[in-house]
Amino acid sequence: MLSKNLKKILAERGLTIASLAREVDVPRSTINSWVNSDSNPDLNQLDKVARYLNVTIESLAFGRDEKHFIQKFLNETELHSGLYRIKISKVDED
Repeated sequence: MLSKNLKKILAERGLTIASLAREVDVPRSTINSWVNSDSNPDLNQLDKVARYLNVTIESLAFGRDEKHFIQKFLNETELHSGLYRIKISKVDED
């Protein structure tokens, strides 16, 4: 999913792997391996890329808009007053 999303964003913005690599200080070979689905990203490097592209890591890696997902959850859930900590994690499907 990361490969597909990254390719799409690069194409939409007219960016090359080399130019993105220079801007975020991540080796071109690393970003190229993500685009070719040859390796899994280091979270710190992925964060640099996501921040530069102004997208969330979740959106870049999984194609989900994190804000939309959380807003949908809040709209569908009855919450009572107080403070909440919400943790969202991916679970493996059987």
